[in-house]
Formats: sequence, C-alpha cells, structure tokens
Amino acid sequence: MSSTIVPDVIIIGAMKAGTTSLYEYMAGHSQIGVSAEKEVDFFVSGKNWKRGIGWYHRQFSPGFSVYAEASPNYTKRELFPSVPERIAKIIPDCKFIYLVRDPIKRAESHYRHAVLSGSDVPSVAGLSGSPAMQHLLATSSYAAQLAPYLARFPPQNFLVLRFEDLVHEPRQLLSTVAAFLGVRDEWQQPGTIAANSSDTLARLPLWVFAARETRLASMLKRLLPRPAFTFLKTLISTGGKVRHAEPFTDSLRAEMATLLQEDQARFQEILKAVDATRNSSGQQPDTP
Repeated sequence: MSSTIVPDVIIIGAMKAGTTSLYEYMAGHSQIGVSAEKEVDFFVSGKNWKRGIGWYHRQFSPGFSVYAEASPNYTKRELFPSVPERIAKIIPDCKFIYLVRDPIKRAESHYRHAVLSGSDVPSVAGLSGSPAMQHLLATSSYAAQLAPYLARFPPQNFLVLRFEDLVHEPRQLLSTVAAFLGVRDEWQQPGTIAANSSDTLARLPLWVFAARETRLASMLKRLLPRPAFTFLKTLISTGGKVRHAEPFTDSLRAEMATLLQEDQARFQEILKAVDATRNSSGQQPDTP
C-alpha cells in the first residue's frame, strides 16, 4: 500500500514529560501532519492494534512532508509489551522522540495525574512497595524503556529531549526538532506549556475521565478544531470542585532515587552512544 500514510516520527514518551506540548507545537507546523488524536495507541495490542493499518492511515490527513503521532503508552513496556516490534514491522525506518524529565519529578507528576483523574492508587504513605510504585518507577526507568527500541532501530533515529528545556528554552529545542525531522525551522510562537496541567485536571469532573475512551469523545476530538476542544475542556473545568493530591515525602523521593540509580547510569551511557552517532553524522547532540 504505497499510498498508506504512516508516521515518519513517533513521540514515544515519557508520560508527564511534555509530550502534549510537543505534539501541539508539531500540529501548528505547516509541514508536519499529526494524528487527529494525540494518543493513537495503534501499536498497543490491547487498544487499537486490532483495528489494522487502514484505521491507522485514516488518523492522518494527506498533504504534509512529515507525519507524526505521540503515544506515551509506547514506553510503558511492563504494561504494553512488544510495541517496538510492531513498529519495526510497519515502519522499519521510523524516527523517535523521547522526552524525559527528572525521574522523581516525573513520577510525582504521574502520581498526581492518577489521583486527580480518579484512578485507584494508594495514598503516598502506602505507595512504597506497591504495584502503583512499581509502575511509577518503571515509567521513569528511561534506559529500560529505550532498550527494546535501540535493539531494533539505529541510534541516529532517536532524539532525546528534556522537559525542562521545553519549558524554559522552547525555541532552541524546536530548532533541534526541525533539524532532526528535516523541516523548516518555522514554528508558531511558543506559548504556555500545554493543556494537560494539574490545575485543569484538578477541576475536571470525574465523569470526563470515564468518558474519554468512548467513541463520542473520539469523534469530538476528530471533528472539533484543537482550540475548540481545548476551550471545551477548560469550560467544563471552570468552577468545578478542586481535588487535591498529596505531595511525595522526602523519604519516598530518596527511596525512589535509590531504586532508579542504576537505570539512570545506564541511561547516561545510552545518551553518550546516541550523541556519538549523531556527531558522526553531523546532527545536533541530545542534551539531557
């Protein structure tokens, strides 16, 4: 199927590290066609893989130079295995952008997201040793999440970016993205980090989270322009009762840092290898 549209690049995560913001920046670029919904999850077997390549193709509109999607579930290998294998089968020359963040801050933001969206997670006092804690740690284990991708795709196909740079130096980061994708370095004026903030989540009624996987929600995302959908989300959250999530304790942060120490060391080695490959090919190095 030579006319089938599939992404040239996939933002594979990490969750709560700026994937929504980068997706929105890409959506505003004249040469980049993004999927109609941000989190397509096509390569997750329990979600949309069964819908087939034709369904995936229809998530993109024709007429662009480069196509992209963003699904943070692609780097939750303990929950959703074999994603890199499926991508390699369908898009053997795919490029990947992996956004990372201080792993403890990422885990705390992930936990806050779970609490505010009504997920069944333990209190902070009950997190240590729990399955929820293991999931938070696994998603912050950047080396472990990248390993199966690097086993199937060459290092030069990866761009690793920092959430902190997206927040504080978006223009410079976007220039790096443009060079990686081979598109013009012309972006809409960088604005506020996007719409999936804790403040918004804290005010959204819980029924919104229950409804977001329905066909109606999917249809609204496809039919409404992005600004209109964001406005609708903001409108629903206005005046809602504010929910709260406990902050992590210092002792929990220290425990998580210890448990992630080995993976962080491996991740730094991965970055060195990716940078060496990019330097040899004349591309800009990664910076985490």
